[in-house]
Amino acid sequence: MQLFDAILAAVAALAGAVASVAGFGVGSLLTPTLAMQTGTKAAVAAVTIPHMVATSIRFWQLRTHVDWKVVKSFGLTSAAGGLLGALLHGLLQSAALTAVLALLLIFAGAAGITGFAERMRFGRAGAWIAGAVSGLFGGLVGNQGGIRSAAMLGFNVRRDAFVATATAVALLVDAARLPVYLYLDGAEMLRLWPQIAWMTAGVVIGTLLGKRLLQRIPETAFRRVLGVLILLLGVWMGFRAYIEWSEARAKPVTLVLLTMTTKATFPSEFQPGEGGKTTVYMARWINTCGEKGPWSEIFSATEAA
Repeated sequence: MQLFDAILAAVAALAGAVASVAGFGVGSLLTPTLAMQTGTKAAVAAVTIPHMVATSIRFWQLRTHVDWKVVKSFGLTSAAGGLLGALLHGLLQSAALTAVLALLLIFAGAAGITGFAERMRFGRAGAWIAGAVSGLFGGLVGNQGGIRSAAMLGFNVRRDAFVATATAVALLVDAARLPVYLYLDGAEMLRLWPQIAWMTAGVVIGTLLGKRLLQRIPETAFRRVLGVLILLLGVWMGFRAYIEWSEARAKPVTLVLLTMTTKATFPSEFQPGEGGKTTVYMARWINTCGEKGPWSEIFSATEAA
């Protein structure tokens, strides 16, 4: 077990415990943590499996309180949004997904700290739209719980049925998006199976044991601390988005490999008639393990005539 796997399992246990009380948190905490090693695109797909397992456990525990009328309407709309989001996830680059996730985490964290999340309300028509949007973000970057909870307030669901119904809706969204990820990112998910296994084990433990531990914390304090944690993760993901965008802009997709060398200088030969043309160069280090560093700035030179 690697150090990062241990950290991942611990975060997964915390996320499972948080979700058992708040009704969301697995995607918000696990996705940015895994993305530190894999990038956001792969992390969103991989976290879906432990997210679905934890949601299934919560659903089974709360199944008798589910408002099926809301699930059949609002839930199906959210699932459709989740399917669309998963398809868009396959089209977007990791840097764009990182930026979207960062914005959602910052919003969710700030809303939790200020109490705006508890005051946010939608009318019935707005709730339908918010439900579809929450599913869309769930499929796109795996983050949906806060918007979904706010949207469900527009349906006047009984208090004892609220978390149970939100859990059932989340399970529908997971069922809609997971097949798309398996089709588009199955090879990457298979490569990450050890991390997926550790995350799944962590969320199961957290889901089963966490509620008894976290219920001792006053609800207001719990939501504020969770908001601060999610906000910090959002700021971190925002920084990662900036780095990924910078690297993407510098990626030499239109250039060809000139040489690989262990020396500080190397000759570059040109054909007759190429004098006066401008040549563009980029470089980066690659260590003996094959790990690649960032690309340099673009620099150019004009060949002598």
